[in-house]
Amino acid sequence: METRSSGGGSAGFDLFPFLGILACVLACLLLVVMSMVALAVGPMLPEEWLVKDAVVVEWDGMSVTIHPFVLDPEKTVVWPEKTMVSAGAALANQGRNGSPFGALLDRLEAEAQRRKARTGRGEKLQEFVVYVAVRPSGFANFGDLRDAVVGRNLNVGYEPLEQHRSIRVVTER
Repeated sequence: METRSSGGGSAGFDLFPFLGILACVLACLLLVVMSMVALAVGPMLPEEWLVKDAVVVEWDGMSVTIHPFVLDPEKTVVWPEKTMVSAGAALANQGRNGSPFGALLDRLEAEAQRRKARTGRGEKLQEFVVYVAVRPSGFANFGDLRDAVVGRNLNVGYEPLEQHRSIRVVTER
């Protein structure tokens, strides 16, 4: 009578079917999570609702650099050239002063009020965003600049920018 050697065969079970079931369960959970996120975000808005006019300024704590820009639908040049203003002059009296930065905020505030009055019922108001590229040397007193912009009922966004990196602003879409 022959006996089986104990070292020749494997006495166990295969994990491949278990891994297949686990992959299916994970795929179903992923589908459920993605569905919940899609419901939370809601339907995508038309592109014209997402358009905002961005005004780009650089802030390094010592000065504000205003980049040229145009209003998109009208192609009206609002700020024709790159302008640098010292921080003290720009932020004096919460930005309500005769500096170029104060003049920019005056112009944006007036244009925002004109757009608000012109916008009909049910239409989305096209707003301004003052986009600030903040250099590391300007982090400590960025709040003063933000307060001057928000005090004019304008939206503000910011992005950290390397200290010596130059930026180029494109005014056409």
